[in-house]
Amino acid sequence: MSGFEFFEEVRRYDKFQSIPFIFLSGHGDPVHMQKGKELGSDDYLIKPFDPELFISTIRGKLKRKEQLTTAISHQYDELKNRLFFMLSHEMRTPLTSIMGATEILAGGGEDLSEDDFKEFLEMLQTGRNG
Repeated sequence: MSGFEFFEEVRRYDKFQSIPFIFLSGHGDPVHMQKGKELGSDDYLIKPFDPELFISTIRGKLKRKEQLTTAISHQYDELKNRLFFMLSHEMRTPLTSIMGATEILAGGGEDLSEDDFKEFLEMLQTGRNG
């Protein structure tokens, strides 16, 4: 299998999606380099290669992966917090109506008209105002 085929096979698996992929190839012509980059590789190095450059490239790609992981984690936490806030707000809204209606009805409700009394009962059943 060629390096391109190998790359495409590896990328079929979700668990390998976030791992940086660097082509290290003897094919240094622009067509091969372009194809490797268009496939979505993180870099394309040509043999013979400088070992120090190769190590620096790997470190840089792993650092970038760490940065992306941190950014995604922060976005996930922010989304989770917003969702929690929205859900807790949605849960409290009906309770506010129910609590208000029960306070009025618990106070005796003698001053309420029959229509007002029915409206408060409906609030208790539906958890919504009016």
